[in-house]
Amino acid sequence: AKAWVIYNGSTQTIINSFNVSSVTYTSTGIYQVNFATAMSNANYVTLAATNSNSNVYVRNDTGQTTTYTGMSFFTGSSYTNIVSASLAVFGN
Repeated sequence: AKAWVIYNGSTQTIINSFNVSSVTYTSTGIYQVNFATAMSNANYVTLAATNSNSNVYVRNDTGQTTTYTGMSFFTGSSYTNIVSASLAVFGN
């Protein structure tokens, strides 16, 4: 993986990470992952998971070379905050 993070949404802290400088809470259920070293391009693959609720879906938004705002958690009708989540980024 080019970057990964384990994030505690309750305390808004990074538990562990690689190539992630910070995670920014932007609004309910939406988190921006900031890369320490930029990706070579915005064409990368992300895998995200949460153990917050079995009815929460991870929404994949468009990434940029320095940030990824796709760590968004959706219940099907609205965004929701998460207790914890993990994200892995694969690319060039």
